[in-house]
Amino acid sequence: MSGLPNSKAFPWVLTGIFAAIHTILSIIPAFPGVGGGALSLGMISGPLVGFLLGPIYGTTSVLIGSIVGLWANPTAPILGFFTVIPPTVGAFAAASIRAKKSITVPLIISYGILLFFIGPIGQVTFSFLWLSIVAALLALLMMIPKLRDSFDISTDAKSINLVLLFVSMWILSFVAVMADHAIGSGIGVSYFHYALGWNAADLEFIFMTIVLVIYPIERVVMATILAVILFALDRALAASEFRPPLIRRETQTFQELPSESIAEN
Repeated sequence: MSGLPNSKAFPWVLTGIFAAIHTILSIIPAFPGVGGGALSLGMISGPLVGFLLGPIYGTTSVLIGSIVGLWANPTAPILGFFTVIPPTVGAFAAASIRAKKSITVPLIISYGILLFFIGPIGQVTFSFLWLSIVAALLALLMMIPKLRDSFDISTDAKSINLVLLFVSMWILSFVAVMADHAIGSGIGVSYFHYALGWNAADLEFIFMTIVLVIYPIERVVMATILAVILFALDRALAASEFRPPLIRRETQTFQELPSESIAEN
């Protein structure tokens, strides 16, 4: 067992384990969905897995878990097969920010905003996008070197500013959850209209009178829950001998680290 972290199979073992965890959480409802079904706890587990396992393994793990969850409970997804995309995007966003390779995150959110805007109700419901725009701006700010480096998201650091750490965790969580939301909304308006046959007037009413009020509460609540979990997990790992093997402070992957370095940790 002691040699397992040095094995090339180890990251894939973790990928499978966390895919199973995400599968379970992705079929547990958290909030009612617009098109039937429900928004699941996968909004939390997606970024959590991405944070722990990194852009490659974390994203793969969540994608696998989401597909299995879709098969396990085919009546729950609100976007059909497209339901697997938003949590996978959320995982990739969280992983990219933690690995300090966040340049893709504002692009992802911006792409979701564009998808929504060019959809059947985008131009008349543009105000719906306000929180996504806030998230994109936060993601852009995190690309500034000095500001990016002030977000000390690292389980290796034991002597850090805990307030700054929690704030960084919350921003990471919020941006990741909103990346999920931006892509989901961009896909959703077209899916509801073209695949399910909803007319544009009904969609406009729903998004501007119901969803516009509810979704900011949903996303802030989910981001806060995720931030608390990440903060507690980070502190627990910092106080233990275990270190997540797939991301290091230098943003190297497991395979790129020399075995001596892994053994020392």
